[in-house]
Amino acid sequence: PYNGVCQCAPGFMGTKCEQQCDPQHYGQDCSEKCKCVNGTCHHVSGQCHCNPGYTGPLCEKSCPKGTHGDECRNECSCQNGGLCNPVTGECNCPPGWQGEVCANRCPSGFWGKNCEEACECFNQADCHHISGECKCKPGYRGDKCIERCPAGKWGLDCEGECKCQRGSDCSHVDGSCKCQNGWKGEDCSERVCPDGFYGPNCSKPCDCDINNTLVCHPWTGQCECAVGWDGIQCARPCPLYTFGLGCRNVCTCQNNAQCLPNNGTCICAQGYRGDNCSETCSQGFYGEDCSQRCQCMNGATCAPDTGRCICAPGWIGQRCDRPCNENFFGKNCTETCKCKNNAICDSQNGTCVCAPGFHGEHCEERCEPGSWGRNCRQTCDCNPDHSPTCHPVTGQCICLPSFKGLKCDSKCDWGQWGLDCSQRCNCLNNASCTQYKGECECAQGWTGPHCVDI
Repeated sequence: PYNGVCQCAPGFMGTKCEQQCDPQHYGQDCSEKCKCVNGTCHHVSGQCHCNPGYTGPLCEKSCPKGTHGDECRNECSCQNGGLCNPVTGECNCPPGWQGEVCANRCPSGFWGKNCEEACECFNQADCHHISGECKCKPGYRGDKCIERCPAGKWGLDCEGECKCQRGSDCSHVDGSCKCQNGWKGEDCSERVCPDGFYGPNCSKPCDCDINNTLVCHPWTGQCECAVGWDGIQCARPCPLYTFGLGCRNVCTCQNNAQCLPNNGTCICAQGYRGDNCSETCSQGFYGEDCSQRCQCMNGATCAPDTGRCICAPGWIGQRCDRPCNENFFGKNCTETCKCKNNAICDSQNGTCVCAPGFHGEHCEERCEPGSWGRNCRQTCDCNPDHSPTCHPVTGQCICLPSFKGLKCDSKCDWGQWGLDCSQRCNCLNNASCTQYKGECECAQGWTGPHCVDI
């Protein structure tokens, strides 16, 4: 008031306060710096006014998903996962979609981002609008739908099972059957000709064994044999070791078993069992179906086919119930024992069991002096000064002449002499005799062998 200079209200500047603050400032004397990030601030209050596509106190945030425009007040109209521009609302479509609001799939033959990728599929197949994966038409398969369905399959993803019979062709597309000559029907299983006839005019009679034939081909007259039969007219069974339809299967029977021509069942020979007759009868059984119980004894085995007993060493007889005869041993008791001195011969292995007083492999040796008994394991218990040894069987001490007793500890009694003191002196007239030789020692006045001479 004293100099006429204008004092501007907040938000204005200039000599006459005729100008608003520049966009980057606000407030008294436009001294406050605007802090809005994506927008402008009010020249007076500094409040932010956001540009289209932004929001927040400082306009620092993009519009929330699904909104766009000024103050983010507009809702996006994009479909199928499309994203809209937060400023303009224009839709950015994901792969496989197109259109103003992403509502349209890629046109046939194209896929991917902006539908710019061309499908690489064959046989009129289309591809997935997003991944480009080929979607094969019925009758085709593979990554690019190049392959036809394999034989016996048809339709979408080749999941259909062909029902066509008699060698007819099956359409890989719809499974329809194209019958061979002589056949008709939806699955080509019906003969064109009546039973018993064949040929283009059904005028030729079939020449098949009716009991063993499944069907006579209505065009060629060829006989299709029943299971287990063979030959031009189906008049003979399958050849040896074959079975089944057309005799195409090979029998697995073993050990001379019979094979049924219809189903290959094995009929085992005696002594065998199992599905293919590969197993012998369990121990203790024999015969057909291994149903007979063996009668063998003493560790013998029996032949699985006949039940004949196979004796263990040391046994003979039809049932192996008798040991080997004396002096024989071994398998079938054919080995001759070599034992001596009344030794016992083991009937299984011929080992000699010596009688007391003998030893050696064949019991051929007497016990050595000083030993006796079985296997000569006992030691003589005799006075060594009066006895050279003992009896090898009983162990009784054998005394020197003029000694007696269990251990030969005692001298002979008066009037006795010799071995075991068994001799009596024949000396007379009060003579004595020597206990070793029995010689008379005459009393004084007598002479002679018996002291009878004066």
